[in-house]
Amino acid sequence: MPDTHRDSDPPPRISFGLFVRNEVETIETCIDSILGQTLADIELVISDNASDDGTREILQKYAERDGRVRLYCQEQNLGLIDNVNFVIRACQGEFVRLIGGHDWLEPNYAQGCVAAAEDNPGAIVVTTDFDIRDEYGHVRIGQYQGQRLESESPLERLRMMLFFFKAGDAEYDPVYSAIRRDVLMKTGLIRMMEHADLVLSVELSLIGHFAHVNHVLAHRLKRVAHYKNRQAVFKSYRPEQHLELKTSATRLLREFSTVAWRSNMSLSEKLSAQASFLFFYVRRVWRKRHLPFLRRTVKHGLRKLGLRRHNQAIKEK
Repeated sequence: MPDTHRDSDPPPRISFGLFVRNEVETIETCIDSILGQTLADIELVISDNASDDGTREILQKYAERDGRVRLYCQEQNLGLIDNVNFVIRACQGEFVRLIGGHDWLEPNYAQGCVAAAEDNPGAIVVTTDFDIRDEYGHVRIGQYQGQRLESESPLERLRMMLFFFKAGDAEYDPVYSAIRRDVLMKTGLIRMMEHADLVLSVELSLIGHFAHVNHVLAHRLKRVAHYKNRQAVFKSYRPEQHLELKTSATRLLREFSTVAWRSNMSLSEKLSAQASFLFFYVRRVWRKRHLPFLRRTVKHGLRKLGLRRHNQAIKEK
């Protein structure tokens, strides 16, 4: 479908970048929630990643009847990461808000984000409260009420970002937020790796401060069955050579380090950032490699003392 946007048109306040592949059951709810925003100055940029389940036909109907919709149809499966980066580059709004075809928004999402940005001059990202649902109907909502990334200090923002990485996925997610396009385009976007969202989040935290809306304005669907199969996840990220995407803690540390060295921080700030990354790395590696060993050792000791068997017998009763 041809791109009907004219370069002479003023950019919309928010571009919703919808990346989708085979979401026929949920795509209408997603699109209706975007086109039904109370803020009219928006655009919806869709990249359909070679859907073959009827999703594309639905998308074409929306594009034909609403001029705010721009649809790009990929003839081959690009993989999730390349498709996301494609849609980011196609967005032209002041802010870019990524969204998957199974997620949806409250009607006042765009208006709330724009208002927060106007109340916080210079904010490069506007986050909101959100909930996460699974295919079984379970809903999780973050309970955090403290400081976020409002600080003018890049090191303080980094500290908070690393804190949120271990606080739980329902607490904070800058990648699924309203991000200033001019800032986003200066980053490495979504890198071809596992945990690429963490790297982009760190990169943004070092660039500028964030604003936050204390209301649940977004809803995300995470299918438990899908994320339990890591190979399937990697294959959805990159159909070809997907096994190369598995990322070690060492590589994640290296990516964090590179982002910090390329930032505009002073040398002392960059060195402090490296120390924060190293501490994060040590905790991550120790917890993954040594904590299971420690648990097995404790269990073995309890069995030797007869305490483990006794406890199990009590549970069986």
